[in-house]
Amino acid sequence: MSFFEDEPPTGAETTGTQRTSTKRAGRSKTGNTGGRPPRAARSRRNVRIQRLLIALVALFVIVFLLAIWIRSCSHNRKVTSYQDYFLAVDKAISASNAIGQDLKKMVQQPTSYTREGISKLLDDMLREQTAVSEQATRLAPPDNLRQENTVFVQGMAVRTRGYAQWRDAISAELKNGDSGVSGKGLAALGGFFTGPEAYYQALFYKQSQRVMADEGVTNVTVPKATYYTNAMLFTPVKMESMLKSIGKSASLKGIHGVALAGVVVQPGDQALATGKTNQVKASAELSFVVSVENQGTVTEKDVPVVVTLIPPEGENLSEQKLNAAIASIKAGETETASIAGFNLDPAVIGPELKLRVEVGPVPQEQVATNNKAAYTVIFKL
Repeated sequence: MSFFEDEPPTGAETTGTQRTSTKRAGRSKTGNTGGRPPRAARSRRNVRIQRLLIALVALFVIVFLLAIWIRSCSHNRKVTSYQDYFLAVDKAISASNAIGQDLKKMVQQPTSYTREGISKLLDDMLREQTAVSEQATRLAPPDNLRQENTVFVQGMAVRTRGYAQWRDAISAELKNGDSGVSGKGLAALGGFFTGPEAYYQALFYKQSQRVMADEGVTNVTVPKATYYTNAMLFTPVKMESMLKSIGKSASLKGIHGVALAGVVVQPGDQALATGKTNQVKASAELSFVVSVENQGTVTEKDVPVVVTLIPPEGENLSEQKLNAAIASIKAGETETASIAGFNLDPAVIGPELKLRVEVGPVPQEQVATNNKAAYTVIFKL
């Protein structure tokens, strides 16, 4: 081993060596442009890329979910619009069917109405069906059902014209039994009532179901319209039977029948009403004016009128009955009888009493269900 191998470097050598090391370190820090980037720089760049990818994925998910939500809201609004529309259509159909129930009763039970009652019912049916038709014109259908809605609106308008012609025909018969109205003529009006249902089922009901299927709308019910068709009212036999029952068929002259048309208390022109308590002022001039309608086709003479005052049960009072007669009532007209003379002693002032009023029957009268009525009255001072 050489002696000089263990000698430490001189100061100059040490300084040179350190300087050389510093230069090398400097070159190492500045790096060579052709070399790989430092590990720390690559790590920061990877973090930024990862964050960017995460942000893009999150943005995609948000946009995707937002698109689904918007589509779902749009579909729900579409379903709601169909539901609301068909509920309004169903309401109009139900209202028109309810009018048809009155029509059915008139056809099948004409004797359950007075002449005045039939006239009022005719006007009421036309007024109510007109309101249904106007309601139909205000419907707001979905865009894809505008043509179908037009079919529905036109159908309700046609039915309204049917009720107008029905009223005019029956009213003519009530006024004049020789008006020329026949069972066949009335049966021919049936198309105004059943026709709208045929068009509805073919051009509205089925078409609406197809439209909703194409739109992907489910669980929405399209209402049906079959009441007038299923009722089978407009047959010549039924129409002839109805005409005979109301006593105005040309083949049935000489029908007899009267009806109680109303009771008015005098003085004061107070009309009594059934189904409620009538407060009546007791006075020495008290009278009951009874109106009687001749619903037959011939003049009725000496029509009896009976008014009975019935005390409450358990009271030690007797019934009071007064009689009168109307000398003559022409066919289709109304006459009155004034009845007075009840004993209004203190015992009948205050408690509830029954006032029973009866008119007729006249000879050969077959229907007497509309000849009497009972009223609840309380006499007061």
